Amino acid sequence: MARKLPDSYASPDITLVNLTHLLARLENNLISPSADLKLVHRSPYHRARVGANIEYSRTLLMKLELSLPNIKIQARKLSLQTNLAHKRQQIKALKARLDEITAIAEAEPDTQTFSNHISAAAKMCRSSANEGRRNKI
Repeated sequence: MARKLPDSYASPDITLVNLTHLLARLENNLISPSADLKLVHRSPYHRARVGANIEYSRTLLMKLELSLPNIKIQARKLSLQTNLAHKRQQIKALKARLDEITAIAEAEPDTQTFSNHISAAAKMCRSSANEGRRNKI
């Protein structure tokens, strides 16, 4: 009788496919010449979202590196090691590009005011919610 393995024991092949797709999408959104960076420049939320995706790709990479000792076929192991080294370089390039975009965005006054408007709106929402609670008491 076969048992189903939990998701934490996902096949390295599936993890590699997920990592490959994630890195391709991130490169398309950040590095390619056709990338539209307007939202990433203006919104700290979008920069945080992209940063979280980069961190997730790093997590997938570490998961794959930890599975390397379980691969018995040397040719496959060597191929995967070189592939993972290439993906590590891709992640470093993506992180550097995001840091560059963040530095530019924080230096521009437009993005600062956008962030300030968001935080001011959040404060107004909280203060009006607190007033509503006081009026009910």
